[in-house]
Amino acid sequence: MTLLRRFLASAILGLLLVPAVSAANEPPKSPVFPAWDMKNPLAEEKLTAEQLKELEEGEIITFARPKPKGWDGAHVVAVGLVKAPVEKIYEVVMDCTGQPRYTPHLEECKNTYSPGTDPATATTYKQYQKLKFGFGFISKEVTYTNSMFAIRPWVSGWVLDKGDIAQSIGYWRVIPYKDGANLLLYDVYSDPGMAVPDFIQEALTKSDLPNTVAAFREEILRRQENGK
Repeated sequence: MTLLRRFLASAILGLLLVPAVSAANEPPKSPVFPAWDMKNPLAEEKLTAEQLKELEEGEIITFARPKPKGWDGAHVVAVGLVKAPVEKIYEVVMDCTGQPRYTPHLEECKNTYSPGTDPATATTYKQYQKLKFGFGFISKEVTYTNSMFAIRPWVSGWVLDKGDIAQSIGYWRVIPYKDGANLLLYDVYSDPGMAVPDFIQEALTKSDLPNTVAAFREEILRRQENGK
């Protein structure tokens, strides 16, 4: 869920350019996550009154975040308002095997756990994903494995272990709002490893992330309506 159309666009451009990633400039593998202040989460996200108004009207907003110095790629956040309990939202966020049914481009998602670990309470595990992109007669398949962590029922995050991209770090986060509604925040840093300008990757990411947030919101509301 971290790449979507931007990988295909980057791959097409990359056919015309020299690959940018090497051992010398590949981003470090250690995770970089912002601090989570659950006591005052909206202040941390710095959402403006205008942005909150857009969210309340059903819009999904996006904004860029800074990257560590020397990193390529894009760091973008998408946020949507979901009128559902946090537990119902987190259920969909954690629904790895079901997500290919409603998530754009996701073909397969599979979690693996350490022996003796209960998946319902696991805080760390591995996740394999396969995505497929198509543009006219061009088709591209991408696979990767992430190291996952969970702060139930608020956060689900990942760091790339290995795969067909240079780097991916991010998280889903549920932020309590008001009147029983919650904000669903999707924070993604990714570098597909192609010699594509960062501003193009950022624009493609801003275009794509709302599609995933919208798909998750639709599934959450569908389950809530059906009582599942």
